[in-house]
Amino acid sequence: MDNELIYIDTNVYIDYFEGRSDGLRPLGDFAFNLIKRALSCEYKIAFSSFIEEELESNGHKTQLNELLDILMKANKIIQFETNANDEIRAAKLCKGKNMMDAKHAVIAHKCKAKYFVTRNWKDFEDYSFLELKYPENL
Repeated sequence: MDNELIYIDTNVYIDYFEGRSDGLRPLGDFAFNLIKRALSCEYKIAFSSFIEEELESNGHKTQLNELLDILMKANKIIQFETNANDEIRAAKLCKGKNMMDAKHAVIAHKCKAKYFVTRNWKDFEDYSFLELKYPENL
């Protein structure tokens, strides 16, 4: 499992930044443990401007910049550029669903991430080319 590439969905970052729980489980702790495992050389994290855009629109710019700085210094993040073709592919995949989810699916596939880590399986289960995982199950 050494340095497998994973794509972490925006909701997992938000779990971490906000220390969220679902009333029973500490979702923020699960997200933190996943990031800690990446820092300990178990994974590399694929990152796109789509994630950055969503996190900034949710008020997490400062926290994101701090996390990216830590991950970059540890050489544990790979930034993937997005382009107009990614938008076109996402629009074709979207079929009335959330366009941002389709964009994430396209980029995760494009960068050949082994796992797509999300809390929102229902939003991605139609994208059969993704191997979905919860943070705590990876």
